[in-house]
Parts: sequence; structure tokens; C-alpha cells
Amino acid sequence: MINAACGEECDPPVPGLCTPECRREPGCGDGRLDPGEACDDGNRTDCDGCTATCRIESGCGDGVVCGAEQCDDGNATSCDGCSPTCATELGAACGDGIMNASCGESCDPPGAGPPECNYLCQLGPSTPLGTRHFTFGGALYTSALGTGVALGVPEGSLDLVAGAPDFAGKASVTVPGPLYLRVPILGGSFGYFCGRITSCTGFVYCNGGAASGVLVEQDSGGQAVTGNPIIVTTGLGDDGGPGTVLLTCNQSTIQVSAQTSDCTTPSYPPDVVTPYTTGAITGRLLNPYAQIGTGEIAIAGEPFACSQWTAADGAGVLAGAFLQENAPQAGDVANALRLED
Repeated sequence: MINAACGEECDPPVPGLCTPECRREPGCGDGRLDPGEACDDGNRTDCDGCTATCRIESGCGDGVVCGAEQCDDGNATSCDGCSPTCATELGAACGDGIMNASCGESCDPPGAGPPECNYLCQLGPSTPLGTRHFTFGGALYTSALGTGVALGVPEGSLDLVAGAPDFAGKASVTVPGPLYLRVPILGGSFGYFCGRITSCTGFVYCNGGAASGVLVEQDSGGQAVTGNPIIVTTGLGDDGGPGTVLLTCNQSTIQVSAQTSDCTTPSYPPDVVTPYTTGAITGRLLNPYAQIGTGEIAIAGEPFACSQWTAADGAGVLAGAFLQENAPQAGDVANALRLED
């Protein structure tokens, strides 16, 4: 029994609805309109005008399958598997084996044929994607400071040269080198971080289908410098989606003084295998000799768009990670480089 005179708002206590102190817990389905709710009809049932998540139902395109609808993907777009009238579309996706001319297909599925059908479900062979000139923006991070504080913005550029995608939409990608990048450390007051990329090879997955997570790891043994092997593990996590890029680069880095701002002139140490991805990447030193920070850092990139591969300032962000034992004033650090166009 609710005793309002004693300050009760509900009784008996029910987890998620009524606290042990008999105070009401706002939530969808309690019949009261709370902040963030568009409606609340006292239940968590769809197809009654108010969804189970307290959104107003407006019919086809609201994301809730009701009545005669075969599907409802929350939009009025054709050729995405669910029509603007909420009917299931057959042959809407390239590769499903059904040629759908209304969705722009001239063949399906992709294959050698005859006739040959490329990864876009068009007759004939695919053509090379071409060269994406990538002018650096983004940020350099270190485990000494975390991703909340960028050491600086990288300067330089590279070319991503992509070949013709195969029937699955996978194309080779190379980066000619050597090329150099420079990062003014905290505005240049602590000198410059210099990087030399000798070359890169990898792939772009235009239709997705490749896990994009990467881990870069080294056991530092709690000592200043061990030289233990750096282990790179790829293929982690979920499918990175269309436009996933995975690169393996031969890279060397060095920190120079504020008086040495030309990164093409220093004597670099030997190259180290350095991965870049459009997915999530983690750099981690086990048992680090870390004077500052944890010896671990993680960032993420963003997929490219094969249909706009050569577009300047187009979609796509590369994320890389590399490790450094006994860095000046910091000890063992994991570094992460986010390269934006």
C-alpha cells in the first residue's frame, strides 16, 4: 500500500521500478513520461503506438516491424534489403546470387564467368582503385600522457597505391618510400619526433570481411632495454566493414632536438615492422620499465571508401602503434599515431 503521507511513491519495492525506500525509479514502461522518452504507455510492447523503448511508432520506416510489414530498417532507402514500403528486397546485395537490375547490377554473383562479373556486380574486370594522396593530420600519442593529451600533429604525406579488387573486393595496397614524417613535440619545445617509413604493403577490403583489430606487444622484463621480440597480432575483433585497410610498414623513429627540425637528415635506427589499421590497435609493453604512465595505449582508425578512393580529404583514418624502450625522461612507452587526411 502506498502511503503518500509518509513520502512513499510506490510500494512494494521492485528492482528497476521501486527502490527499497519506496521511491519511484523512472523508466520506460512505467506509464510516466520521463526525460528522453517520446511516449510511455505503461508497457514494453511494440506495435501499439509506443515502442518497447518509448519511441513513437509512425509506421513503415520507424524501425519496428508491425502488421503486414516484412521488414523495417528505419529508413526509406531502396536496395538495402528492405524496400521503402517495408517489403523484403530480393537481390539487393551484390554477391547474393540474384541479379537485380533495379539496384544497378548487371550480373551476380561476382566470378570469372564467362561472362566475368566483378566485385561491384558489373560485367567485365575491375579496374585499379588508383592512388590516394594522403596529407597528414591527426595526432601522436604516448602512454606516458595517454590519449587525452596529444604530443603533436604529424606533418608529411604518403601515397596509398591500390590495385584492382578481386571478386571478393580485396585489393593490394602499397606505400612507396622512403617517406618522412615530423611531429613537433608539444609545440616543438621538446624537439621533434621523426619517422621514416621505408615501405608498406597490405590490403583494402572494399566489401569488408576482414577483422581489423591489431595488438603490438613486447615483454620489456622491467629493464631499461631488453631488445626482446615485438609481437604483432592481427585479425582481432569484429569485421572492420567495407573500406577496411590493413598495412604492414617498415618504419624507424627517432627523437631529435629543437635545433634539428629536418627529419630527412638524422641517422635512423634499423626499421621495425609497424602495423597500421582502420580498426582498433593497442600498443602494450609487458613488465614495463615505465617512469611515467602504464606502458599501454589504444586508439582506432576509420574505414576508407573504395568508391571514393582517390578523393582528396576523403574518408579513411590510419591508426598505428609502435613501442619504445627507455625513451628520454619517460622510460618504456607505447606510442600511437593517428594519421588523418
